[in-house]
Amino acid sequence: MKIVLVSPNSLLTLRGSEQFVLETSRRFSKAPGVSTEVVTFRRKYATEDLSRLTPDEVKSRLHSIYRFVPPGSWAEFSWLSMRVGGRIRMFDQLNRYMEFVPPRERLIQMLRSADRIYFITWRLEDILAFLPVAFLAGRKRVIAGIHSRMLVRRSDLALLSLWTRLGVLKGVHTLDSQSTKIFQRLPVKVVQVPNDVDCDLFIPGEKSRDKFVVLFAGSASAAKGADLLPAIYASLEEKQSGGIVMWICSSETGQLGREISEWCKGKKDVVFQGWLSRTRMAELYRQASVLLMPSRREVQGLANLEAQATGTPVIASDLPSFRDSIRDGETGFIVREFRAEAFAQKIMELHSIWVKGEAYDMMCRAARKNAIQNFASPSGSEKLLRMISSA
Repeated sequence: MKIVLVSPNSLLTLRGSEQFVLETSRRFSKAPGVSTEVVTFRRKYATEDLSRLTPDEVKSRLHSIYRFVPPGSWAEFSWLSMRVGGRIRMFDQLNRYMEFVPPRERLIQMLRSADRIYFITWRLEDILAFLPVAFLAGRKRVIAGIHSRMLVRRSDLALLSLWTRLGVLKGVHTLDSQSTKIFQRLPVKVVQVPNDVDCDLFIPGEKSRDKFVVLFAGSASAAKGADLLPAIYASLEEKQSGGIVMWICSSETGQLGREISEWCKGKKDVVFQGWLSRTRMAELYRQASVLLMPSRREVQGLANLEAQATGTPVIASDLPSFRDSIRDGETGFIVREFRAEAFAQKIMELHSIWVKGEAYDMMCRAARKNAIQNFASPSGSEKLLRMISSA
C-alpha cells in the first residue's frame, strides 16, 4: 500500500505539525508492505523569512528533513535539494520559490499512484481546495488530518459531505475531543488519535538546582501567546522573583518575532535561544524547570508532550487539548484565567514547589509517566496507520 502524505506548508519551518509529517512518514514506511511519499505545495508561512537564516541553520533544517525521507522521493523538493545543497547562499531565489507552486503534472501522477492520501490541514480552505485535485487524480481515497482549531460552518460541512458521497473523502483524523465533535456530523468515519512523542529521544536529565528556568518553545505568534511573554516577565519582576530565568526558543522572523528578540536584549535573566534542532530542544527540555505554554489556540501541542516526556512540568492555558494531556496539579498546571498575572502566579506556585525539592521531583516523575503511558510512540502512528488502511 502506498500512502502519500500531503502538507500544505513548507517543511523547512519544522514546527510541530511539520515534524509530525516527517515522523509519520518514517514510521509508516517501517510497516510491512507500506511505502510513503511526501508532497508540499505551499512553500512557507507568511512570517518565515529564509533570508534571515544563517547557512548553518538552513543546512540543519535540510538535514533534518532528508534524514527521514530521501530527496528523490519528493515531488517538489528536487529543486530545493539541488540548489540549496550546492549553493547555500541563494536565499532570495529560495524565498521566492517557497511562496507558492501550483500543482504540477508530477503531483497528479503521484496522487494517481497512491492507494491512500493523508492530507494534513490547518485551514479548512486547504482541504476543500485539495479534494477536487484528488478527484481529478482518479477519485483517490483521502483522509483529512485536522491539526488546528478551525471555524467550521454549515456550508463547509455540506461541501465535505458532498465529497464523502463522491467517494473521495473517506475519513477524518482528529487530535482532540472538540474537533471530533465537530466533524462527527459528517457521514464518514472520524477517529481521534492524539499525537505521540518519542520517549527515547525526549528523556529526563539532571536539572539545575541553583536557578528556576521557565522555557517557552513555539512560534512567535499570538496563537502561541508569545506576545504575552513581556507582561508575564514584568509580573514576575513585580513579585520580586529572584533566581527565575526565562529561555525563549522561537524564530525571530515576522514582526512579533523581531519584537521579542529585541525585547530580550540587555536582560540578564532572559535568553533568546532562537530556532533549535530537536536534539538541542530535548536538551533544553531536560534542563528547564517548567515549560510555559500561554497558547490561545492549540489542538494538542507537541512541545507539551515533549516536555513531559523529559520529566518537565507544563504550565498551560485552559484549552481542551491541554486539559486532555496535562493532569492539573500533578504534571503541571492549567491556568484558568488568560492573563499575564495568572500565568506568573502559577509560575511562582511551581517555583515554591521546586524549592521544596521532593514535591517537585514527584511532579517531574508524574509528567514522564503520563507521557509514557498515554502518548509514547509509536502507539499513535500505529493507530493512525490502521485507520488509514481501513478507510
